[in-house]
Amino acid sequence: MTSGSPVPPARLRAAIGVAALAVPFAALAPLIGSVSPAMPPSYPSWLLLGLVSALPAVLALIWTLRGDHGGAAGILRAAAMLTPGLLLADLQVLTDPWSVTRPELFVPTALVQLSASGGLYLLLLSRLLLAAAGVLAGSGGEVEAREAARSRPGLMFGALGVACAVVLLLFLPSFGSTEPFLPVRAITEAPVLVFTGTLLLAGAVLFAAGYFASAADPAVARGGLIGLVAAVAGQTLVPLISALATPGLEFDFPHGVSALLTALLLTALVIFAWVAGLRRDLVFEFGLAGYQRLQLAAGVLATVSGVLAVTASALPIARLASGATQTVGSSRMLAPAGFILLGLGLLLLFRDTATGTRPALAVAWVAVPVTGLDVLDTALSQVNGTSVAVLAAVLVIVSVLCAAVAGLLTLLAGGVEREDTVDLSEISADRVVLVPALLAAALGLAAYLLPVVDSPDFASGLLGDFRTESWGLLLGAAAVVAAALLAPRARPIRGAALLAGAALVIALRVAELPIRGGGSAGIGLFPGICALIALLAGAGVAWSRRSSETRFTE
Repeated sequence: MTSGSPVPPARLRAAIGVAALAVPFAALAPLIGSVSPAMPPSYPSWLLLGLVSALPAVLALIWTLRGDHGGAAGILRAAAMLTPGLLLADLQVLTDPWSVTRPELFVPTALVQLSASGGLYLLLLSRLLLAAAGVLAGSGGEVEAREAARSRPGLMFGALGVACAVVLLLFLPSFGSTEPFLPVRAITEAPVLVFTGTLLLAGAVLFAAGYFASAADPAVARGGLIGLVAAVAGQTLVPLISALATPGLEFDFPHGVSALLTALLLTALVIFAWVAGLRRDLVFEFGLAGYQRLQLAAGVLATVSGVLAVTASALPIARLASGATQTVGSSRMLAPAGFILLGLGLLLLFRDTATGTRPALAVAWVAVPVTGLDVLDTALSQVNGTSVAVLAAVLVIVSVLCAAVAGLLTLLAGGVEREDTVDLSEISADRVVLVPALLAAALGLAAYLLPVVDSPDFASGLLGDFRTESWGLLLGAAAVVAAALLAPRARPIRGAALLAGAALVIALRVAELPIRGGGSAGIGLFPGICALIALLAGAGVAWSRRSSETRFTE
C-alpha cells in the first residue's frame, strides 16, 4: 500500500535513523549500570530494553519498505508522544533511587547511599532521541482531524473508549513485593516524579488515540494507532518480565488479570488500527443521527456495571484474625451505587426514556468509582489467603471500566444529538435555574471537602489525609460541581436530568453515615443535605420550564 507521505522521504529516513540510534543507548543502560555503587539488574534486561526501544524504529522501517510513508511517520510520532511521561518517571531514579523499584535497571542488595550512574543517563538519552525522531516525523501541515472525526466518529469514539480503559490499568501496580529493598507503592503514594510521569503518560495515551483515530489520512491513522499499541505493549512487558525474573517480587492473580485485560484492550486497539487504514466506511460507522445507538450502548454497559457492583458488594473481602471473612462498610456503599447504575442503565434501554435519562447517567456513573476505589483498596490488601477478595477486586475493576465507558458514551451521544437537533446560538443560561444550581455547586463541594462521617478508618473528606479512596471523592466532587454549572445552560429537561444525576451522587455521599456505620456525623453532613435539597429544587425548577424547550429545536 502506498500513501502520500506527510514528511519528505529524506526527513522520514532521518527520523528512523534517530529512532534506531536510541536502541543501543537503551540496551547499554543496564550493562553500564544505572546506580553507584554498582547494583546490577536481576536478569539480562539489556536485551529486553533494546527490543522494546527498537520496536518503533523496526515497525517504521517495515512500513517504509512497504511504501507506506504516512504509516511510518505515524508510528514514530505515536511512540514519541509517550516519551515525556516515561522520561519524568526515569528522572525519579536520578533524584532518589531508593524510592522506586526498577529491577530492569538495578536491584539493591545492601543498605547504602545510592546515586545515579552513567547507565541512567544513557537511558534518558534514548528517550530524548525517540522524542526527536517523532518531531522529525511530524507532519508539515495540520491533519484535517475535525472533518475525519465527523465522517467516521465510530472509529474515534471506539479508540478513545479502549484507550480510557488502558489508562485506568496504567494506574494499578504491575507487581507486588515481599522484599523491603524493592518497595511497591500505589499510584497515590508514588514519588512526585513517578506520579506526574504516570499522569502525563496516561494523558498522552488518550491524546494519541484520539489524534490518530481522527486523522484524515488512513495511513497515518493506522500507523499512529499501531505505534501507540507497540509503545504501550513495550512498557507493559518490561515490569511483567521483571516481576517474573526477580526474587522478592510477586506476580499473582490480580496482576495477571490486569496484564490480561491490557493485552485484550491492546488487541482491540490493533483492530481499530486495521479499520482506520481502510479507505471506506464500515457498517458500524454511524453519522450524526446515531446518538440513539450510543445511548443503547451506554445503557448496556451501565446495566452490566451495576450488576457487577452489586455482586461485588455482597462478597466478604475482609479477613478477621480468626480466619473468618466478612463484608465491610466500603462494600455496603458499593451496593447502592450499583443499583443507581443498574436503574439508569435499564432506563436507557428503552427509547421513550433513554434521551431524558442520558444526562443523569453522564453524572451518576461516577458513583461506582467513587465507592469502588475504597473496596478495591481493601480487597487487594486482603488478597493473601482469600480468593473471594481477588474476585471482588476483578468485579470492581470491570465495573468501573464499564461505568466509565458508559459515561463517556453518554457525553458523546449528547454532543451528537445537539449538533443534529439544536441551534446552539439560541441557548442561554436560565437565570431561574442558575440560583439553586450555584448554591448546590458550593454546598456539594463543601460536602466532599469536609467529612460527613468522623472516622479514622477511611478518608472522609478531601481536606483530610489523602488516601486511595480520596481519588473517588475528588471525582465525585468534580462531577457534582460540573453538572450544577452546566445545568442552567442546558435545555430544561436535560438540565433537570443533570441535576437529578448530581443529586444521586450527593445522596450517596450523605448516605455514608447510616450505611458505613462506625462513626459519628461530621461537619460535612449538613452541607451535603443542603446540597441535595438544592439539587432537587433546581431539578424541579428546570422540569417546570420544559414547555420552553421547543424554542431550541424550532
